[in-house]
Amino acid sequence: MHCMSLVITTDQRELRAVLDEALRADPVGNTIYSAVLAGLDRDDAAGWAARADGVPGVLAARSQQHTPVAMTGGWPDVAELAAAVAPIRPAALAGPEPLVEDLARRLGRPVTFRMRERLFRLDEFVAPPAVPGTARRATPADLDLLVEWVAAFQSEALQIDTPPAQVRTMVSRAFDLAAPWLWCEPDGSPAALAVRQRAVHGASRIGPVYTPPDRRGRGFGTAVTAAAVLDIRAAGAVPCLFTDLGNPTSNGIYTALGFRSVADRLSVRLG
Repeated sequence: MHCMSLVITTDQRELRAVLDEALRADPVGNTIYSAVLAGLDRDDAAGWAARADGVPGVLAARSQQHTPVAMTGGWPDVAELAAAVAPIRPAALAGPEPLVEDLARRLGRPVTFRMRERLFRLDEFVAPPAVPGTARRATPADLDLLVEWVAAFQSEALQIDTPPAQVRTMVSRAFDLAAPWLWCEPDGSPAALAVRQRAVHGASRIGPVYTPPDRRGRGFGTAVTAAAVLDIRAAGAVPCLFTDLGNPTSNGIYTALGFRSVADRLSVRLG
């Protein structure tokens, strides 16, 4: 289907091909589309994508009604993009800050939450200072703990209170699609979590990363992130992640490990 100079699709096969093409072209810069691609496998998938006809690499796509429409830069006409996006009533937008701000204004929807983010990649790993304990892959026996921590992360970092049953489903899928890593103190008690997402075209995103409040400030978050990094590098992939620019602690942790800035983006939720 054509809408002005945009090509719009909701066809699963076309969506997967378009997302795969974007990821192949820029596995790190377009890493967010690996999440969109994975979301198409879910029962509540509502896949949608728009691309600028004749302008390679310009894409907007989402996987579910509640997930952001993730956008690249380079749109030749934001008014056309707004006209294409408006009918699907997006719950959220993510992409270059000027584009997101412009599009949200054109849609006439109130912004209820915003987060400025930075995409990082790691090419040269810097080992962190040693802390007591060891890293291990989480197992289904850790499911209850992971559900608790992921729900806490979403509430604290994203201001989203997801029903526990939905979090449990999401975490359960992570054992098939990702690799949750735990840092455990010497007595075996888990102290921090970092989830390594599945590698797509040679890039693997880390997130979420979470340390419970009573375990913070002791290097556990850094240690578990380092474990996820080493896992990714052992598989021959490039680690990458998004950080909240409003959280200087986490940004400092990642840069100390060797992560370097790639690009900034803005994520907003719409009322």
